[in-house]
Amino acid sequence: MTVNTVRREQSNTKRIRASRTFLHKPPISHRAHIQPKQSVYYWWYEFLRRNEQYRRCCEMGGKGRLAGLYRDFGDVFAGRFNNWWDADQRGERLFAEPLAPIRLQELRTAAEWDAEWTRDGAMVIVVPLAEPKRRIKRWFDRLLAQRHTGKPGYPTKTESGASYKVETKFSVLALEQMLLVYDLKQKEPDLTLAEIGKQLRLVPTAMPRTGESIILLAKKRNTMAATVSRYLKKATAMIANTANGKFPCAD
Repeated sequence: MTVNTVRREQSNTKRIRASRTFLHKPPISHRAHIQPKQSVYYWWYEFLRRNEQYRRCCEMGGKGRLAGLYRDFGDVFAGRFNNWWDADQRGERLFAEPLAPIRLQELRTAAEWDAEWTRDGAMVIVVPLAEPKRRIKRWFDRLLAQRHTGKPGYPTKTESGASYKVETKFSVLALEQMLLVYDLKQKEPDLTLAEIGKQLRLVPTAMPRTGESIILLAKKRNTMAATVSRYLKKATAMIANTANGKFPCAD
């Protein structure tokens, strides 16, 4: 894939409202302005496509050391991203949170209590109906704020029940830039790090300008090269870790 292909591939994408909750922004949405590359899940797919071990597994029809990963992710080289995501509800199966096993309800008898409920998953309270509604609401709001600390309607990262969890904090812009750096280095291995950064305009403030001093130009080259080196190192590690079902993990 050429460097620019990554930018173009997201167009003309079928958008479907997901029926399950995603902890992070899903790549296919009913809102027209949501594009796949705005989602970490899209970049997981793209980084996996750069993993040579996984490429060989796909070429062998899912056989080999990564056969287990292949059963989940399938052949990421067979078509476009939106087809891969939508096939057999793959996106939901891999990355969505499981449907909540606990529903909001009133327990009418003690027999309705489920012994598998835990304090982390459910909050059981007694509401004295003799109290004024306003007082009950204020009390409940305070209690809910203490007990439900995640984003409303979403689990926290440590509570995620997805089959494949996003490992760390991320920036989708940084992920895209890392992959652009990696792709350009693969395509033109003789380019220096500074030349890669200059061609991609990776650090706008480090772009050379006519008339600048030799010392300033050298400083800008060093800045650009250091940034490219860091991105290349992270991208390589992340690509390797996709074979372990982890992303975006550079450890």
